[in-house]
Order: sequence, then C-alpha cells, then structure tokens
Amino acid sequence: MKKGVVVIGAGGHAKVCVELLRAGGESVACCVAGRDGPAECAGVPVLCGDEHIQRLWDDGYDTAFIALGSNSLRERLADTVLKQGFRLVNATSPAASVSPSVRLGVGVAIMAGAVVNAEAVIGDLAIINTGATIDHDCRIGRAVHIAPQCALAGCVTVGAGSLLGVGCKVVPEMSIGENTVVGAGSVVISNIPSMVTAVGVPARILNQKGNQLRTRMKRISVAQPKLAGNERKYVLDCLDTSWISSNGKYIGAFEESFAKFCGVKHAIATNNGTTALHLALVALGLQPGDEVLIPTVTYIATANAVRYCGATPVFVDVCANTMNIDPAAIEEKITSRTRGIIPVHLYGHPAEMNAVNEIALRHGLWVVEDAAEAHGAEVGGRRVGGLGTCATFSFFGNKIVTTGEGGMVTTDDDELAVKLRLYRGQGMDLTHRYWFQVVGYNYRMTNIQAAIGVAQMESIDQSLSERDTLARWYDDALSGLREKLVLPTQQSWAKQVYWMYTVFLREGGEQERDAVMRHLDACGIETRPVFYPMHVMPPYLEKSTYPVADLWAQRGINLPTHQDLTREDVQRIAEGLVAALA
Repeated sequence: MKKGVVVIGAGGHAKVCVELLRAGGESVACCVAGRDGPAECAGVPVLCGDEHIQRLWDDGYDTAFIALGSNSLRERLADTVLKQGFRLVNATSPAASVSPSVRLGVGVAIMAGAVVNAEAVIGDLAIINTGATIDHDCRIGRAVHIAPQCALAGCVTVGAGSLLGVGCKVVPEMSIGENTVVGAGSVVISNIPSMVTAVGVPARILNQKGNQLRTRMKRISVAQPKLAGNERKYVLDCLDTSWISSNGKYIGAFEESFAKFCGVKHAIATNNGTTALHLALVALGLQPGDEVLIPTVTYIATANAVRYCGATPVFVDVCANTMNIDPAAIEEKITSRTRGIIPVHLYGHPAEMNAVNEIALRHGLWVVEDAAEAHGAEVGGRRVGGLGTCATFSFFGNKIVTTGEGGMVTTDDDELAVKLRLYRGQGMDLTHRYWFQVVGYNYRMTNIQAAIGVAQMESIDQSLSERDTLARWYDDALSGLREKLVLPTQQSWAKQVYWMYTVFLREGGEQERDAVMRHLDACGIETRPVFYPMHVMPPYLEKSTYPVADLWAQRGINLPTHQDLTREDVQRIAEGLVAALA
C-alpha cells in the first residue's frame, strides 16, 4: 500500500490536524473536501468530492484521518472510510502531555498544550483541543469535542457526540450525557442529561422552568398550521349540511375572498398547488416542444408542471440576495421556442417582477407567478397574485394560508379565467351541464377544503403580522452570528412574508450545512435544507453550471417558521446555532 495519510476535511480544523500529523512523523498525501473545497490545505493538495475516497483506496492508500470539527459529520465520514477499508490514525501534538496509562481510541486529535492524565479513556474520533485538561480516570466518549481551555476534574464522564465549549469547567465525578452541548465558559456542578444544551455558571439546561430542570425538551417543528379561528365551525357546517364535495357555498366564498386579497378579478380554486400550476399552463396553451424559463432553485413542482405539458423547463440562475430568478440572466436563455417565464417568490420574498415583466413584454411572453410560498408578499405596494398574466398558490398544511391540501390560480384576464374553470372541471361546458368541450382535469377543490380556507382568510392580516414579528425575533437573536450566517434581507422595493426564515452559512458546503442541521435535530429542533437546484436533480440533470445557485443552495437552512413559536423558542434555536457553529 502507498504511504501517506488521507485527511478527510480541508477547513481550519484540517489545517491544524495536518500539522499535528506531520509533527508526529506522518506523511500527509492529500486532503479530501466537499464540492467547493479549496485548492490546498496547509500546503497539501485538496481533492474535491467524496468520490475520491474510493479512488484513493483503489490507488493504494489505506490510512486516513477525519479532520472535521462537527462531531456528527466526523462520525459519519469515519463510517465511510472504515467501510472502505481504511485504517484511522491518531494526531497528537508533541506539545501535549499524555500519560502512558491513557487509553486512546482511533482517529483522536490531541492539540498543543492539552493534558490527559492517568487512566483516562479517550474514545474514537474525540478532539481534545488546545490547552484542555482531562484529569485522571475521565471517560470521554466517541466523537466528543473538548474545546480549548476546558478543564475536566477527575472521574468525569462525557457521552458520545457531546461538545464542551471553550473554557468549560467540570467538577469531579460529574456525568454529561450523549449529544449534549455545554456552552462556553459554563461550570458543571451537577449531572447533565443527554440531548440538551446547558449554559451558565453553574450550568443550567436551557429549557429550565422555575426551579425544575426538565431532561426532555419539546421538539420544535419546522412548520405547522395555525387553526385558531372558525375552521372547525365551518368544516362541521359542511358535514352537517352534507356539502362535502366540490360544490358548496364555501368554494365561491373562498375564491372571492382570495381574489380580493390579491387585488384581482378572478381566483380559481384547485385541489393543490401543483395542479394550479399545471392548470395555468394548460389554459395558456403550452404545448410539446415549447420552452418555459424558471429559476433553477425552486420546489420541483415548478419544473414538473412544465414537463406535464410536454414542454421543456429552461433553468435560469438566481440572485444571491433573494434566491429568486435573476432578471439579468433571463434574456440569454430566450429562444424561438420560449413561451413564458415562471418567476418563483421563494420562501416568501417576491421576485423582481417589474424587470421580469419588462423582459416578457419585449419578447411577447406570458408570466406565471409561482406564489405558492408568498401569500401577501408585495412588489412596490402591490400584492403578488396580480403582477403577471396569472399566478398560482399552494395551501398545503405548512403554508401561510392552508386548506390541508389546496391551490388557487389568480388573474385579471377574463378569457383566461373562463379557460381555467373549464379545464379544472373535466372540460365540462360551464353553461351546458355534462357537455364536455375539451379534455380537462379533475382539479376541483372540495367544499371542506374551502371552508378551512375561508376561516384562514379571516385572520390573514394577523398571520402576516405574527410572521413579521417572528422574523424580528430571529434578527435579534441571531445578530451575533452575522460573521458566520447570512440572514434574510428585504429588498427596498419588496415586502416579504417569511414563509420560511432562511439562513445561509458564509463558508462551507453541503456537508457543513448538514452537520449544523444534525446538531439542531439532536437538540430537538427540526429544520429543512434549501431546495436543491433543479439542474442537479436526476430528471433534469445538466452539466451546465449556475454559479449563484451552485454555491448558495448547498449552504441554506430553513429555520422553524410558524405562528406558534415563542420568543423563548427562537432563543433556544439561536443557542443551538451558536453551539453548532462553535
């Protein structure tokens, strides 16, 4: 086999580990990083892409070291290289003091100035950082990170996957559970359970209530509906009157209310957001061989609806400040086959509709707003839904307005509205029952769905106000992380509605993003990744590059965003991010 350690990772922690390995007499062959890794790390060449792990093994390398600061990511990559057959080595600084009686696992990093005393046990993949002290008989679990200047007195136990922040102190014989975070500067004088975050002097679990410490925190969901109005009353009215299908008073009432809200003449209800989009494209006459421009960063339904018509979605890069379609990149994608543009108001921030409409007018194209995530968003004081030829909305259970499942098409075009209603109802003539003019679709909304929608519209102003307040809470709570996170910003011409409060890592890629999400998940906080670009999806795979989408989509995280969150919940999420990014 070839000599030389393969280092997995190429960030700041990897630089330190490369130097540790060299100081210990090891030869470092290369580093392996994610898709957007640097060209070199501490003078060592970097290979970008996890597929290189297999290639290096095939080339004869059999020794590796996992140089990643994230505990969960370090453990996952270790499983990958061990299954491949690699042997993990340790990296210990000559300037560390490690007792001969210490038992070390594999893949352990011990930094300069660290002290590990008699009979301590250090688990696989642990990091004992600069100047940390591990006293006699301590038990440090697998993939634990003991940050710089921590001091653990004798007989302390730290469970697998835990992180002890900079300068923590732990008194003798304490036990810290698995996947727990102890904040920087905290002093642990009592046992800390698993899966919690503890901070302070003395350390207290963040979800403290009165004088009682709960070892189980409620899980914070990334989204959930708020059904606090007349939803139950109106649904029971449907049941009591037997109007439960696609006829009934609530359908018309919901359509009328939503049209008024968007400032348009017509709103046509459908059974979900995807069928609303497909219905709009059918009514606009999209045919096989046609092309439609869409942003590459969107939910896949945008592209699928175009493909349902036999047409081709043509992808356009996005703006870094909104992740919406970049008007400056549109015209180069227009061909003789282009029929329209679908700008997506991603995560609640509207696209630059004035610029999009100007381009569409110049080239004779229609514009369909995909407003599935942006109920109430505005451009220049006008609400989305009336800014293009037509617009489509979703009322899925996680949306600002929900009907469980449901959708809507809005328009000011009288002729288009007639076509939309015709195709929605199997193609049946609107004035001649059971006479079918065209091949249509069963895309109708039920009266029960519409009943929920009517109740939701009665409180829409309050819902938007509560989301705006939630965003301000996030802005305040995360203000100290601006060097590591890009927070959402509202453009001067827009009003965003924060369907999802979305942040982006300033550095790193998909692996680092996923490590942060896993840490939050371990803390009982659900998140979502920003949508993968369409051009990397198997049905739409392209070799083309989209610089903004390729860089930023892999760094984005949707944080919990719904109206039942409290300011204390937001603070807990912020604390989790602080620990994950430490």
